[in-house]
Amino acid sequence: MVALETYMDVEELLCTLEAVRTVAGDIPVLASMTFGDTPGGIRTMWGLSPADVAGKLESAGVQAVGANCGMGSDIMLVVSQEMAGATSLPVAAQPNAGAPRMQDGVTVFDETPGQMAEYAVKFRDAGVKLLGGCCGSTPEYIAAAGKNLGL
Repeated sequence: MVALETYMDVEELLCTLEAVRTVAGDIPVLASMTFGDTPGGIRTMWGLSPADVAGKLESAGVQAVGANCGMGSDIMLVVSQEMAGATSLPVAAQPNAGAPRMQDGVTVFDETPGQMAEYAVKFRDAGVKLLGGCCGSTPEYIAAAGKNLGL
């Protein structure tokens, strides 16, 4: 499987998908976008909702859709629920260890492994089939989530 992740523009992702198909044929593809919490709701940088993105990516023939980076588990859960409700494809979620913030010139993530682990069951219940972590997470975060899922 090829993972195309952290895209802000679905059209750019679709161009990359076309290139992958040209080079690698029908290799399975996970297509993952990043979203932000905007005044108009959770959207890509170009204004698409998670449901809009899931539909476009499913129509393009990917094997899994998802989101990663830019948000902690709380917002990622909402994104995942919307995507799962809009597609029959497996949904992936890779939240950051909280929303990144700067402190004394250093990027800090406030979500602890235990907090991320509390969301693991919520992600599963929301329809997420592939759960991981993005910026700020470490193997400790993944282990805590797995333990909470009984793995």
